[in-house]
Formats: sequence, structure tokens, C-alpha cells
Amino acid sequence: MKTKLKLPVSSKYKCLVDTDENITPNTPLAEKSGNKEEKTIHLSQLLGVKNQHILKYLKKKVGDIVDMSEVIAEKKSIFSSIRVKSPVSGKIYDVNLHSGILSLGPLMDSSTDKIYSPGKGKVSNIGKEFIEIEFDGEKFEAEKGDGKEVTGDLVYLAGENIGILDFDNDVSGSIVVCKSINEESIVKIDVMGAVGLITSFRNNSESLPWVQVKEDILTKLIRLSGRKTWLRPPEKIIYVFD
Repeated sequence: MKTKLKLPVSSKYKCLVDTDENITPNTPLAEKSGNKEEKTIHLSQLLGVKNQHILKYLKKKVGDIVDMSEVIAEKKSIFSSIRVKSPVSGKIYDVNLHSGILSLGPLMDSSTDKIYSPGKGKVSNIGKEFIEIEFDGEKFEAEKGDGKEVTGDLVYLAGENIGILDFDNDVSGSIVVCKSINEESIVKIDVMGAVGLITSFRNNSESLPWVQVKEDILTKLIRLSGRKTWLRPPEKIIYVFD
């Protein structure tokens, strides 16, 4: 069945998709880029030349990597020599002939942050602070929940109250669904690489994101074992993709 979800997107992010665009979990939906901490050098003033003439004195070009104190421009005359050295290690990003300014920045902008789609679907709407996605799957509501949002395949652990010796399933990267599970077993699935937990009995997991659902919801989720799932404990919502 067709289901819609709204991804909250801060106004600080730039949207990278369009309405009706097909997307996958590898599709970046929006990105936020922080400052590159650029350093600007007023070459024309330091060299005592006109702005448009600074290229004549450059020892480096746009795209070059420079070390701190490396000479990036030099003006020689019969009686003197003026050298301009880089104040930082980095990369030359721009040489502006209108202002006479050279811009330096870090090799990489590590502050870039991207939001990805939690599953396969289509962009149905784009708002001021949200991106709405339509996908084939189902939405379920939980009663309680805690922890961060996670995605993974549903893995069902059969039993009334799962003990530490009751399972040897591969749960790495998965969201475990079961009726009830004791504290030792929660630690075990955490160590084994599980990323989330869904139960019908209160568990108060401190190590894994979790939600508690009603038994009829749990039964439906068990039948969907193996499906890609997005667990959102803060909103007490579970999305299961076909």
C-alpha cells in the first residue's frame, strides 16, 4: 500500500531533489554546508599593484595546495623584492581580479552534512521545512519509545521472553522485533550489532533505540520480518518498506 512520510528539514539545508523524483536510500535529499573558514589575502595591496595585474606575480594558481609560509606571490625589482606567504596550509579557491584578493581554504569542507532517504520511493511534496516521500509500505504507531532514529531490516526472535541462550540469529545491522526480552539479551543483541528493538512489553533499553507496541501491531510486524524498516522512537512511529 502507498504510505507517505514527512522528513523534517531545517531551513539551513538546501533541497537537492524535485517533486515526483524517484529516490533510493542512497539519494541525498538535502545538504547543509558550513563555513570553509576561508582566509583572504589582499594581494594587490601587499604587492602595491593594480588589482587586475596580480596574476603576473602569482607563484601558484587556483586549485594548488600550499603549505603554511609557502610563497604564493612575489614582486621583484632592481632594488627590492616583495614576497607574500600563505598564512595557513590549504588550497587556493579563488583569485579575484576585480578586488585583487586571493582566497585560501581547507582541503575539504568537513562541515558538509547531508540528509538521505530512509527508503525507496518518490518525492511527493517539498515544503519550507520538510520533504514528503511516498513509498510502498506501511506505517505503525508505537505507545512508547526512546533513542535516536535508525534504519535496518526487521529480524524476528521467536519466544515469549527471550533469554541470552534462546537465539543465535544474525542480527547485525537489524531492528529486532520480539514479544519480550530480558536485559542480558538486550546487551547481547547490541554487542552482535543490532541497531534497534521493538517489543510489546516494557524493556527500558538504555543501549539501543527502542519502541513498545501493542500486541496486534507486533503480530503485523512479525509478518513483515525481513523488510527494510525506519524506526523513529522520538515520534513513536515505525515505517516498513516493501
